[in-house]
Amino acid sequence: MTAPADVVVIGGGIVGAACAYYLSRAGARVRVAERDFAASGTSRACDGLILFSDKASPAELALAQASARLWAELAETLEVDFEYAPTGTLVLYETEEGLAAGQRKAAELQIAGVRAEIVDAAGLRGLEPNLAHDLAGAIYYLDEAQVDARAATLAMLDAAQRLGATLQAGTEVTGVRLGAEGRIAAVTTKQGEIPAAAVVCAAGVWSNEIARSAGVELPVRPRKGHILVQLQLR
Repeated sequence: MTAPADVVVIGGGIVGAACAYYLSRAGARVRVAERDFAASGTSRACDGLILFSDKASPAELALAQASARLWAELAETLEVDFEYAPTGTLVLYETEEGLAAGQRKAAELQIAGVRAEIVDAAGLRGLEPNLAHDLAGAIYYLDEAQVDARAATLAMLDAAQRLGATLQAGTEVTGVRLGAEGRIAAVTTKQGEIPAAAVVCAAGVWSNEIARSAGVELPVRPRKGHILVQLQLR
């Protein structure tokens, strides 16, 4: 537990995995401390959608577009498949009024370079015949995609470890110890301390508990959600 690291990443979910991968690729000595096992929290139970259509501001949209480009790159470069599916998405509307609002939203996004097509009721049945036949239509966002978030987490952690990162599963972080001038000195765990020059707190809904040990308050709160996974048996 005493081996030094340039950066200790707290949390082995998808955010921590991405940070570990890109930091390792940049040459940093990285240690990932995960309280349970990789992708054991939110990252094994989220939808994995890569969307533009739900973004509320130009800044958020620009971030989403940059993220989408990185996911496409990762799908080409990582050795572990994480089911990247750039199939686009359909945003459905039950009423003509809703569809008109969707068209206005699509027009705004198209100015920013997001490809979108208007789909009427007949066209919608052609794209997805299992949908209800009384829908007014949809907007088809061609460049949206989806990944298996759990698999993506494992793929990035695998790549990070190939680059020299260390994953410590079953290592529950209890806080951060500050040294001289309030700088990071170490990450404290139930198994001992990990010396570190810098820390990435990517512990999901537990992040605030850890941040408080360093005098920082993070506005992160848990939210209950559900996801249904359809398995195809062969």
